[in-house]
Amino acid sequence: MIFSSATSNSSHAQTSDGSTRSYGTRLPIEIWSFANEVAGTGDCAALEGLSRPGIPVRSRTVEDPRNIFSMTRGNGNSYHIRVAALVNCGFREVLAMDMDNIPMVDPTFLFGSPEFRREGAMFWTDYWKTHSENPVWRWMGTPCVDEWEQ
Repeated sequence: MIFSSATSNSSHAQTSDGSTRSYGTRLPIEIWSFANEVAGTGDCAALEGLSRPGIPVRSRTVEDPRNIFSMTRGNGNSYHIRVAALVNCGFREVLAMDMDNIPMVDPTFLFGSPEFRREGAMFWTDYWKTHSENPVWRWMGTPCVDEWEQ
């Protein structure tokens, strides 16, 4: 699982982790943020402290030069952090969530579902549509699509 946030929200991540673990999931977790938003806060250590034997929790930053796709925060909204987290995460199969998402069941079953096995991905709509000026369209090499965000 990957959690991403444009701001440091370690309490949200701790709640999501605690909820997910209470349902028995053993999925590893990566928590993605911008370096300047976690520097000096102690959040990275606190989040990695959520690890359990065989179930790692890693705090990662999108600016890390070891990433395949390194980026900076920039100005304005920082929703592009999700793209960087998806590209750079250490998992072959990914469940991507915002830090304020709290799973209500163990999400492990999703990876074995017929839909995921057939399509290789599953998406849920969000509360808004991606604006045509969003650079994600250019990065992905596709035209803007007028549909709810995935």
